[in-house]
Amino acid sequence: MPEETAVVEAPQGAQGGPRTERRRFSIPMIVAAVIMFLAMASYFVNGVLLLLDLGVFTRGLAGVTAATGSLSADGQRLVLAGVYLFCGVLALVGLVGFLLRRRWAWSAAMTWTALSLVINLVGYFVGQPRYLSMLAGVVLLLVLNQKSLHREFRLEER
Repeated sequence: MPEETAVVEAPQGAQGGPRTERRRFSIPMIVAAVIMFLAMASYFVNGVLLLLDLGVFTRGLAGVTAATGSLSADGQRLVLAGVYLFCGVLALVGLVGFLLRRRWAWSAAMTWTALSLVINLVGYFVGQPRYLSMLAGVVLLLVLNQKSLHREFRLEER
């Protein structure tokens, strides 16, 4: 007796092909992504503005050399611009991972936010408060701890 095989057709999408399930972003996910995007953009803008101020794009690295075993003032600003751009790249990688709902990105966002809050608190007590950055960090920390966001990243399985 020949075996019968059942053919199950996938539901058709709007284009006639198999339908792929698109997961929507929740409100906490959108809020967190916007805050992370603004932080990333801030790093890139600060880095590029420092480079523009130094004239790196027009006259090159002429006045940014190491003099007498230490960096000149312009050299220090160039290093700071590099740090800003490096942090911007890290934030971009974290944001992409976050939007793709990778668990490591949620952990990285929590760690980054906690470190940022510690640095901002030190700045506050030293006399250089950055209130907007502190507010963004607190909001991001609260949003990252939402139960709906934990479900999206499948964190309750741990």
